[in-house]
Amino acid sequence: MNTGAQGPHRQAELRRFRTACFEAARRTGARVDSLDLPGVVRSFEAASITSPTGSVVALHHTDRPIVAFTGTPPVAGRPVSDFMDSPPYADVFEAYGFQVLTPAVLNTPVAALDLTELTPIEPTDLRYWRPDVLGDVLFNWWD
Repeated sequence: MNTGAQGPHRQAELRRFRTACFEAARRTGARVDSLDLPGVVRSFEAASITSPTGSVVALHHTDRPIVAFTGTPPVAGRPVSDFMDSPPYADVFEAYGFQVLTPAVLNTPVAALDLTELTPIEPTDLRYWRPDVLGDVLFNWWD
């Protein structure tokens, strides 16, 4: 699911995600504590946004304009968990062109997904890694 593409489009997408994170923080009096960029085997970047009420991690898929939120920072090699409902500033990400996914969508079993639009490598990844839910497919540490 991670093509590793780093061309101009990819860089523009990353800038757009960063801008949305800082704008969301600015609008709500929060701050961006960290911005972790994707590695070779990670399919997402993560930004920790902290407000007086707590921290939320915004996840952005590296190849798709998709954002999700979790209350637990990702741990290398482990499935992302604790997907949460959209925080009050989720509309900022939507205004920047990102689709915000809900826990209900992210927890959809893989068996119930329409897999007709997969890239050529993705069916192989699914057979090898055997993810349980859509969140595992989108936000992962596969190589």
